[in-house]
Amino acid sequence: MALTGKARVETDEEVAEIAPGTIVTIPPDVPHRFVNATPKKTALLVQNLYQEET
Repeated sequence: MALTGKARVETDEEVAEIAPGTIVTIPPDVPHRFVNATPKKTALLVQNLYQEET
């Protein structure tokens, strides 16, 4: 989730620009990166969730 500023979320198949309040879900095992889309500082909240195999 973007907290401040703007960022781009890039995968092999998609590029999306996010702004404050935008939530992005990326499936497991999908290579991705976050890129600051402006010269100003950007703050992101990143949470990695996984389910343990039983």
